[in-house]
Amino acid sequence: MTAQEVISQVNGLRPNPYSDDDKLRWLSNLDALIWQEVISWHEGAPVKPEAYTSLDTTLLVSEPYSDIYIKHLLLQIDYYNAEYARYNNDMVMYNMALENFSGFYNRTNIPKKTAIRLP
Repeated sequence: MTAQEVISQVNGLRPNPYSDDDKLRWLSNLDALIWQEVISWHEGAPVKPEAYTSLDTTLLVSEPYSDIYIKHLLLQIDYYNAEYARYNNDMVMYNMALENFSGFYNRTNIPKKTAIRLP
């Protein structure tokens, strides 16, 4: 899924005053977080993505887990609109999507071998 596809879906679901550049930055930050917290801990992890500058960028998480991006943009919009009840609901949905993706990724990829440090 590309950044443009996500942004188009979100704009259709929840019209908002935020620019595509704002949304691209939010998506870029989310992929950096997903890479750091989930993907980088596994063998064969792709290179850490650079900050996104193009709406044609293909995002890290693919179907059927790519709705994480929509949920993330919706919660950002609600946060910056100070719609906190809606934000709280979006955060629950986003956290579930992140947990589902993390579980899938951890089950289907080999973790890196790390040395155990003793005190």
